[in-house]
Amino acid sequence: MRLYSVNIAVLNYNGRQLLDECMPSILEATAAYPGRCTVTVIDNKSTDGSVEFLKKKFGKKISVFSASENRVLISYNEYVKTVVEEIVIILDNDMKLDRGFVLPLIRYFERPDTFFVSPKHLSFDGKEYQGGKNKIVEKPGFISAGPFYRGYERETDISSRNLFTGNGAFRASIFNELGGFDPLFLPGGMEDTDICVRAWKAGYCGYYEPKSALYHKGSATFKKEFSNFRRFVNNYRNSFLFAWKNISGMETAKNLLLLPFTFLVFLLTFRYLHIAGLCSAVSGARMIKKQDKRSIKRSFTEVKKITSKKTYLPVFDPKKITGELSIVIPAYNRKKDLLALLDSLLKQKYDREKVEIIVSDDGSTDGTGDALKPLMKRHKELKYVYQKNAGPSAARNNGIRVAAGRIIGLLDSDVIADKNLIRSVLSEFSGKIDVLEGTTLSFERDIKNTAFTHSVQNKTGGRWITCNLFILNEKIHGVGGFDEEFRHPIREDTALGFSLLESGAVSKFSKKVVVYHPVYRSDYKMLFKLAFYGIYEPMLIRKYPGYYFKYLNWIDSWFFPSYYSGYYAMPFFVMAWLLTGRTVFAYAAAALYAASYVISVYAVFRNKKVLLRDILTVGFHYIYIPYLRLYWIIVGIFKF
Repeated sequence: MRLYSVNIAVLNYNGRQLLDECMPSILEATAAYPGRCTVTVIDNKSTDGSVEFLKKKFGKKISVFSASENRVLISYNEYVKTVVEEIVIILDNDMKLDRGFVLPLIRYFERPDTFFVSPKHLSFDGKEYQGGKNKIVEKPGFISAGPFYRGYERETDISSRNLFTGNGAFRASIFNELGGFDPLFLPGGMEDTDICVRAWKAGYCGYYEPKSALYHKGSATFKKEFSNFRRFVNNYRNSFLFAWKNISGMETAKNLLLLPFTFLVFLLTFRYLHIAGLCSAVSGARMIKKQDKRSIKRSFTEVKKITSKKTYLPVFDPKKITGELSIVIPAYNRKKDLLALLDSLLKQKYDREKVEIIVSDDGSTDGTGDALKPLMKRHKELKYVYQKNAGPSAARNNGIRVAAGRIIGLLDSDVIADKNLIRSVLSEFSGKIDVLEGTTLSFERDIKNTAFTHSVQNKTGGRWITCNLFILNEKIHGVGGFDEEFRHPIREDTALGFSLLESGAVSKFSKKVVVYHPVYRSDYKMLFKLAFYGIYEPMLIRKYPGYYFKYLNWIDSWFFPSYYSGYYAMPFFVMAWLLTGRTVFAYAAAALYAASYVISVYAVFRNKKVLLRDILTVGFHYIYIPYLRLYWIIVGIFKF
């Protein structure tokens, strides 16, 4: 790894006591970095003797840059133009650092498009998480950004892409290219979000690295200079200005149309600070300078999508690749099936130094981990990772993070691998392909094909079924792995497929790479599961609208089966009957409902063995299952 030259720049205004408390840890972190690292304090016209104190106590260990005037964070613009180091780490005067703070941040700059890397922010005593990983949160006509979004707790210790940071490592050349922090946001707030979003829009990237930690007292200087009222009004003002500056096109039109509604909501809910901030923003809007369109490579919507995706994979490190193939198997309370799969894999002939098999346990309670211990002693290529139950997407990502193979193989714990699977993968995965989709065949375990039979097959490709899928390690990192918002075993593979298509991945289907998927006997609970899974359809549409309607037949059993039309039309005819009193509408409603009922029950039993018990079960549940599915789809629309 290249050791970039680094300058740690500490902004100070009347913070003599804070510097005395924090500077020793900063100097320790500087000394621990194996490359060139210097420390500079940017003094914003302090009057408490800070400069004299620094020179007396720390001497030549640090340098002091005196800003021409106190412009808060905008003083960094003046300073960064003068630095000769490639990377500038921006800190406040009330921050302490871990000794190993610098190096984990610097490794990301191996990628030429990296603009910033944010460390993990903790309270000064290290007990509370304060941020570092940030996302956009949109509300009608109003945008906020920060670290406390829904589900943030699960992301605080995982390396990932990041929307913005105020304190962390920045590439100095890009900082200057972007013009630094925008004075529009003085005295402070959202200027750090703004420059990072501008960088994302210009085609650069930012990351979050929790292995680097800083300890922050939190606005220690800012609180002394400004009242709570002014700080809150300023924050709301800058949120509006940020939105108006960075969104464009239809986003701008939507935002402006919602402004009266936003104002009314603020008024009715007595949010007078918000109203004051909005009024201040309107008066300051004339100072907005839009980003040069020639430099924009991504829209604000694209930036939000990239940085809000629940991606838990670290930046791809080619030096970590030491083998050819890493097979990742998520497991949750399927010990017996898992052992059968491992038996079909471990007895195959392959180079044990180049192939690894990773079992990613999703919080199993059936003794899965204990059952693997004797196998791991005999087979060094077999590895095991564990996490609390969080769903198959998170389990697969957990396995992918530790994978060291050039190719990531995805198998489900209940399949059986063909005796030549590993050899076939390595021979078929050649040429300029990113994804290899294998054949999935079903086999029966003395189970007849009934209404409650569950089978999986893939004989033609294009389905992205993750029980038999192989992807370049670099490519799956590039799309951020599996989207963990899909917490159940439904649509997570489709979402991955769409993200790979979106990235331009080249795929190939192979009839030589084969797994066998068992046929399961289910029960009436399956109908409830299928109804509940409707909650994920709106999310998939929102994330990949073009791909959803292009590659999926959405008028099918997943979203809106055509034979459900009668169910959904019936309430309108009942309403017409009640309003007009004409019985023709009542007869029409009954006919529509009956037609849909008969067709949907027939569809369930078509080409399947008919059992009286199943007829009674399906017949009863299809009285309300379509409405239950519609309910979950509506929930998904509002939730996602």
